[in-house]
Amino acid sequence: LSFSFLTHPRILRAMLRLTLEQLKKYDDEHGESQILFSIRGKIYDATSGREMYGVDGGYHMFAGHDVTKVLGTMDLSLDARDDLQYKPADEEEEETLSDWEKRLGAKYPVVGELVPMSKL
Repeated sequence: LSFSFLTHPRILRAMLRLTLEQLKKYDDEHGESQILFSIRGKIYDATSGREMYGVDGGYHMFAGHDVTKVLGTMDLSLDARDDLQYKPADEEEEETLSDWEKRLGAKYPVVGELVPMSKL
């Protein structure tokens, strides 16, 4: 686990740098208090939405995973998670994914970035 520091007008906070395997611990089941997911390499903190993303929530499948392909294709199968090679296939998928990034980004803060194991 490594950190970079960003300065906000009032706070100094560490930004997470996690691999996909490390992200999987933030699923509300493996002892981490935060609930995190990633989209296009950005890690979002959905802890404030625990009722939706926690163990009993309807979107629990997002917790601890990269959901870029899930949101771009609207494929809610477990196999659509964690596809780090996924790129939107067409303009419609790009627009769908961008809309979800805006919507979720307005609700949940970005707290870090997803990185390959070799970059830690």
